[in-house]
Parts: sequence; structure tokens; C-alpha cells
Amino acid sequence: MSETKSQILSAASETSLMAVYIRAMESQRPDALINDEKAVALVAQMSDEFARLEQIPMNDALKVTRNLATREYDRRARDFLRRHPDAVVVHIGCGLDSRFDRVAERNGQVEWYDLDLPDVIELRRKLFGDEGERHVRLQWGIWHGQEMEKWGDGIRLLDEWGFFDPPGPRLAHLRWLRPLEAAIRTSRIYHFQLGKAAEG
Repeated sequence: MSETKSQILSAASETSLMAVYIRAMESQRPDALINDEKAVALVAQMSDEFARLEQIPMNDALKVTRNLATREYDRRARDFLRRHPDAVVVHIGCGLDSRFDRVAERNGQVEWYDLDLPDVIELRRKLFGDEGERHVRLQWGIWHGQEMEKWGDGIRLLDEWGFFDPPGPRLAHLRWLRPLEAAIRTSRIYHFQLGKAAEG
């Protein structure tokens, strides 16, 4: 691996690299929850740098829940683009995620923006290259999705999703965590409608 690539990866946060590694490892399972070819290619290309992550103990629950959340975000984005193929999508706090490739690469119409801190975007460009014209740290949270409905007219909670809401065999041995998730409501996905729904 070139010195330039080594310097690039040393500037990345361990969290961002771990997320890429988790998606890559999941993508190679026969029962994979997601398929992230770019993550697989990046880990293979820079195997020396990612090899150190293999030595870090990773909780199975963390890996599964992260991949479940990724799959759910992908599903919702894919569903939205199926109904609105010429939409403008803003992926806030994109990190090193390649969601565009997974859900919109073949769309041909969507205008997609990946947004994050300047150093993260610079790192994306160095690792992934120029993602083309079509192509954050989380510091706040909400307890209930209905809270955001109070922010202004036209904001309406449509539905929400949690790790233990649907049945999932990969989480069967972690059912004891369900009361904890229900109590502290961590990492839930909220689906909002902004503005009035289009008629028809």
C-alpha cells in the first residue's frame, strides 16, 4: 500500500473505518443483510490498514444492529426513489457510507448530495474518488418522533422503526435487550413527511 493511502487512513476516525469494515464483512456472508461492494473493495484494497480492526473485539449485537439500520435506511431511500425518481436527496452525516451506489446508482435522474464535515468529505474523495455531479457527528436526538411535528407546519410523523420491531433471526439471541431498547429508545429510524402530500 502506498504511503499516501496510509496517511489518508491514519487521518480517518476509527469509528468511520469500523463502519466500512462492518459493512464489508456483512456483505460477504451467505445470509448478508446488505450488499456493499464498495466497502468490500476498499477493505480488500487496503487490507493492511483494515487488518488491525480484526484485532478489536466487536460485539455481535453492535454489528447486527448497525447492519439492520443500514438495510432499513437503504430500503426507505430505495422506496422513496421508486416513487420519486427525479428527487433531490441530501444524505446528511454521510461519513464513508456509499448509500448512493446501493440505492441510486442506476437511477439516472436523482440529484444526490453527500454532506459531512469538510475533513470527512475530503477523505471520501481520496478514498472513493470523485463521485460526480449527481452524487457529523450526531450531536442531538429526540425521545419521540412526534416532538419534531411541533417544529412547524407540514412536519408529520408517518412511521418509525426499531431494531426489535420486526422479527429477525439474527437477533433472536438478543431478545433480552428489547426492554432496554424500548426504555432508552436508541437508534430508532423516524419517517417524516415534509410539506403537504402531493394529491393523486
